[in-house]
Amino acid sequence: KPLLSSDTEIPWVIMTQALQNCALFERTLPLLVDSGTVPIMAKLVTSKFIKTFSPNALKAVCRCVAKTMCNMSNASEVRKYMLKDGAVTVLARVLAMDDTPAVLELCAMALMNLTSINANHKGMVIINGAVDALVRLAEIIHSPDALAKVATGLCELTEVTESLETMVQKGAHTALIGMLNTLTLPNDQEYALCGLCNLLGDAANHRPVVEAGIMAELEKLAKASESKKIKGLCAKILSNLTPSLESYAHRDAHLDPERTVSFDGGRRRRNEGHLFGGVRQLCERT
Repeated sequence: KPLLSSDTEIPWVIMTQALQNCALFERTLPLLVDSGTVPIMAKLVTSKFIKTFSPNALKAVCRCVAKTMCNMSNASEVRKYMLKDGAVTVLARVLAMDDTPAVLELCAMALMNLTSINANHKGMVIINGAVDALVRLAEIIHSPDALAKVATGLCELTEVTESLETMVQKGAHTALIGMLNTLTLPNDQEYALCGLCNLLGDAANHRPVVEAGIMAELEKLAKASESKKIKGLCAKILSNLTPSLESYAHRDAHLDPERTVSFDGGRRRRNEGHLFGGVRQLCERT
């Protein structure tokens, strides 16, 4: 209690280090969650006094919080309780305060774990801001291993069909498209492709996905990959998009033609030819 009531850095550095040490043992993880570890960390990272911490103290606290959250989230039975206690908010705040590679990867791992939860609770993950945090991570992470965790997390959340349009509005499609040729392992690329495929389950997402440059990225990936599964997923995405092409011109007729040129007239017809050609080419290769 004396540590919790402090508004200076040293007690909090000690507290977060102690919690990190406790989280090293699997049997203690449920006890940590039951004892209110997540609310304690939420109090710290959202406090005003954390802004007065020295740079070294702030980095130490962020690293300990990220590592503790990552370790606790490894226990699948406590994830829903962590979510209810504000785990996603804690991780988002850590990301805002420390962008060192080690902390980013720990946050990516924790978010990936939290998205791997019963489908009934995934909506809560989205409401709590996980999509925003994962999209942010996709923008600032450069490690393929860490990006793979981001792709997995976003793919997991696309199972919430009623939130597909919301995810695209938050930039999930841009993040996944950007990762297609950054991820190096076929298994990781599959997560990104599956996420995009699921996002296209909502027809409202077809246009923003095309405008985000998916065509060029799919073409590069299909040419570079030797995986039949990768080529098949590329073809599936292209196939999912083809029914929308005819509707674009009618739906967007009232918009500024400069903004809709890629879906109008000859330009649109060229895109359509490229699309069907892409499907045909990919199918032949698979």
